[in-house]
Amino acid sequence: PTFPVKQGESGLFMYIDIHGHASKRGIFMYGNHFEDLETKVDALLFPKLMSINSANFDFPACNFTQRNMYLKDRHTGAGREGSGRVSVYKATGLTYCYTLECNFNTGRFTNCLPMASRDLGRASPPPTFDVPPKYSPSVYEETGKSLAISILDLTESN
Repeated sequence: PTFPVKQGESGLFMYIDIHGHASKRGIFMYGNHFEDLETKVDALLFPKLMSINSANFDFPACNFTQRNMYLKDRHTGAGREGSGRVSVYKATGLTYCYTLECNFNTGRFTNCLPMASRDLGRASPPPTFDVPPKYSPSVYEETGKSLAISILDLTESN
């Protein structure tokens, strides 16, 4: 399906800010908090698809709380309201605004992935299991592929 721009809308479909970090292990997302149940489910769907499509995506580590949207950094005092995902949401009302966080070294576990249909394993080779998994450039590359596949799944284009 296509997603035409409605009058008064920004034309953006999704915003993803990609960060590397050293403290919290894993690959996960931060997202904005929504009170409305339907919007909340919409916002959680993309990270859930990531957990289905990526061996290293840690869905339980994702955070979509109101507290996380407005939390102040304990070192700098800067608030998350200045973060890309919160700023883009406030400027556009866009539901699909995320920060993808990737640890520099390791994760907590590896997901078991279902095989993609009709590809004989080319798009979804079985992951190597290493507990906790050690990250390498190939893990980040796989995460990027999973990000693209999850967008296709979200838009029902896959």
